[in-house]
Amino acid sequence: MKGTYLSCSVLAICLGCSVPGLLAQNMSHEEEVVRNAYAKVELLCSLKPITQAGISQMSGSEVDQQLIGDKVKEATPSFELTDFNAGKVADIADEPWRQFVTPPPPGEKVLWGGLVTLPFSDNGNLTQWQAAEVRWNPGPTYYDPDEVRRLFDRSVRETIKEGTPYWSNTPVTYTRYASFTVNATFQGHSSGPHKAIFFFGTDSHGMESIALNDLISGVQPLWDGIQSTQYPTGLLRSSLRDTPTVASWTRANDMPTASCAPTKGDDICCSHGRCGISVANMNRDLSTPLPQPKKSGGQ
Repeated sequence: MKGTYLSCSVLAICLGCSVPGLLAQNMSHEEEVVRNAYAKVELLCSLKPITQAGISQMSGSEVDQQLIGDKVKEATPSFELTDFNAGKVADIADEPWRQFVTPPPPGEKVLWGGLVTLPFSDNGNLTQWQAAEVRWNPGPTYYDPDEVRRLFDRSVRETIKEGTPYWSNTPVTYTRYASFTVNATFQGHSSGPHKAIFFFGTDSHGMESIALNDLISGVQPLWDGIQSTQYPTGLLRSSLRDTPTVASWTRANDMPTASCAPTKGDDICCSHGRCGISVANMNRDLSTPLPQPKKSGGQ
């Protein structure tokens, strides 16, 4: 796994209204990327219970709105990000690694998970989209104290040199960083404040490359969100889009198109620590005619 160094209704789940406007002021590029990465995980984690509720409504079942909200809340972690510092890697290159990253305490829980595929048969037309799932897993129960000391006494420069092959498929020169404190809360359990750092550089193709180092809050979902696209085309172009649950979720998580950075193809739109669906993409997909029912036998 690359990157391992490890109206706001009830359906809005506050995903679209959780970041104060003041955050947008004086936010560095690096801080925005960090906040967007965690916000994208939150949004993607809400998709599975929203999809399941929509499918229930399509079958004619009544779905209690409060119950839907509870299920989304149960499936969605929240990340409190504070104490940001951004600057040049050269300025911290000789500092010890332990100053910027907290190792998982032996025996304590760590947040783990990844992407899941949600398949759906829309009148015989098979489609799918991706969501995210996380869970608390037991962390390492045993550490070799000497090895831990060696790893975390290394300088940032040494850590980058050893870590780069794991962080990128191509050579990267990391020049900027964002260090911060995270507190992940999920299903009543909190990770507690811990330190994390992202590195920013340019790969051999001139593209920005980001290395994530949060050993407690779930490296894989964060990595997936940054490295790949998860735009829910299949959801927005299926009959599920007309169910009350999915329609409310879509409206609650729209994003001004002007705030969406250009990407290779469609993706979740994230800006200033909030993620959702670009209004332009949403209007395009919701106006796309639904697929015609397929006859039995695929005819």
